[in-house]
Amino acid sequence: MACLLLRALAGYAQSEAPKQKADHFFYAQDYPKAAASYSELLKDTSLPSEIRKDVLYNLGYSYQQLGDYAKAESHFRELLELGEPTAKNQAAYLYYAQALAHNGKLSEAQDIYARYEATKSTRDVTPLGLGAGSSPGTAKITYRVENLALNTPNAEFSPAYFREGLVYVAGKGASGASTSPDKGYLDLFYIPDRTAIATTGALAADGTLSAVRTASGLNLANRRLGRDTYTTPTANDSRTVATFAPLGFSEGLGLGAGKGSKAQTAEEFSKDLNTKYHEGPLTFSADGSTIIFTRNNYNEGKSRKSSDNVNKLKLYTAQLRDGGWVDVKELPFNSDEYSTGHPTLSRDGKSLYFVSDRPGGKGGTDVYVSRLENNTWSAPRNLGAPINTKGDEMFPFVDERGNLYFASNGQPGGLGGLDIYFVSLTNGSETPAIVHLDAPINSKSDDFGLITDASRSTGYFSSNRLKGDDDLFRFLRESSLFGCRNLTLRVFDEADSAPLDGATITVKARGEGRDAQVLTT
Repeated sequence: MACLLLRALAGYAQSEAPKQKADHFFYAQDYPKAAASYSELLKDTSLPSEIRKDVLYNLGYSYQQLGDYAKAESHFRELLELGEPTAKNQAAYLYYAQALAHNGKLSEAQDIYARYEATKSTRDVTPLGLGAGSSPGTAKITYRVENLALNTPNAEFSPAYFREGLVYVAGKGASGASTSPDKGYLDLFYIPDRTAIATTGALAADGTLSAVRTASGLNLANRRLGRDTYTTPTANDSRTVATFAPLGFSEGLGLGAGKGSKAQTAEEFSKDLNTKYHEGPLTFSADGSTIIFTRNNYNEGKSRKSSDNVNKLKLYTAQLRDGGWVDVKELPFNSDEYSTGHPTLSRDGKSLYFVSDRPGGKGGTDVYVSRLENNTWSAPRNLGAPINTKGDEMFPFVDERGNLYFASNGQPGGLGGLDIYFVSLTNGSETPAIVHLDAPINSKSDDFGLITDASRSTGYFSSNRLKGDDDLFRFLRESSLFGCRNLTLRVFDEADSAPLDGATITVKARGEGRDAQVLTT
C-alpha cells in the first residue's frame, strides 16, 4: 500500500508543473497554447484520475473556444465516460451538448441538455465564462414558418435541393403554361433560385397566417389537380403519388423569401423525365449529376401492373449529360407487386434510403436502406424499430451529417395526421432516440417532406394545414440550438498589438437601452 501511495504522489508531482503551465495559458485565454499543453499532458498514462478529468474539461473548452467542435466533442465525451464530473466540472454537460449540436447531432444534444438541466437543479454550477447567478439553461428551439407565393389552390409538395434552386412535385400545369389533358398526374417542377421565392406571410405555432403579402408576377389562377381514376384506389396508389398509406392528405407546401424578392414562376423541370404518369418525389447526388426519382411502373414507353391490376411505384435513376437526363434505369430491388419510392441519398452517395410496402415490413409503409457496393445497390434492409412502426413511415430525408428526417402517423407524441420526426443515425446507438419536431413545423394536419441543412437553420417542408391540399413552406430557425454560448473577447493596443489587461467593454442590447459591462482579464 505504501508503494502504491508513493507512486501516486510521484505521478502527481511530475504532472503538477506541466499542468500549472497549461492552466496559466488557459486562464490567460491563450487557448491554442492551452490546448497544446493539455494534449501533451494527456499522453502521461500515470496522470491521476482527478487531474485527468480537469485536463479533459479544460481541453474540451479550449477547443470549443477555438471553434474545433469535433475535438471539443471528443474530449467532453471522454470526460463523461470517466464517470459523473465533479461539481466544478459539471458544466461539461452543457459544453458537450453545445458541441454535439454544432456538429449536427441534434438528438444527442437534446438528451445531454436534459441531463445538464437535471444536474443543474441539484448543484450550484457556474459554467466557464459566465458570471455568478447566470443560468444558461436550454432554450426552446423556435422557428419562423413562411408560406410560399408559388403555392396554388391545388398541390405542391416534396421539395428537393438542386443547384441553387428547388425541385418539387405538383400537378401538371403548375406553371400555368400547360393545357395537357394529362393534368391528373404529377410532374416535377423547378424554381432556379430558391432565395428569390416570394412569401405571402408567416405562420404562427397555432396555425394562423400573418403579414399576408401578395407577390407580383405570380400566376395564382386556379388550377385543377386531377385525380388518378385509371386504377383502383389502393394503399399504394392514392391521389398523392408518394402516398402509400390509405390517406387523403394533400401533396405539398412551399416557403419563400422575404420582402424585396423577385417573384419567380415555376417551370417544368425536365421533359426527359416527365411522362404521362406520376413522377416524384426524388433525390440528387451531391454533385447534381445523378437523379433517383419515383415514377409509376412505366419506362421506355411500356407500363406494367401487379397481379391485382395496380400500377405500382418504382425507383429510377438517370444521369445528367449535355444538359439533359439520359440513361433512365430501374433500380434492382423494384417489383411489379409492391411500391418503392420516396428516395433520399446520403452525402457520400453510398446509402439510399427509401419507402416501401414490400412484404415483411413493420406496418403499412416502412423506411429501408440500400448500400452501394461495387457499383450495385444491395438488397434493402428495413431500418426496424423504433423508426418503423405499425403505422406508415414515409418521405425520408438525410442531411449531410447523416441525420434522418421522416414523416409518420404511427410514432407517439404526434399532433395529428403525418408528423415530422428526427433521428441521428451517426451516434452508434442500437436504439436511437426519435425526436418529434415542435409546432409550427408540425401541426394537427399532415406535415411531411422536410429538407434542411445539418444545423436545421433553414429548410422547406410540405403541409396541408392551410387549405386542405398540400403546399410548400420554408422555415428559419430564430433561436440558437444552444441554451447559451460564451463570447471571448481579447483587446489589443492598435499601435503595437500588445494585449491590454483590465479593459472595460460596454455592450448595448439592441432596443433595450441597457448597457452590460464586460471586464476582460
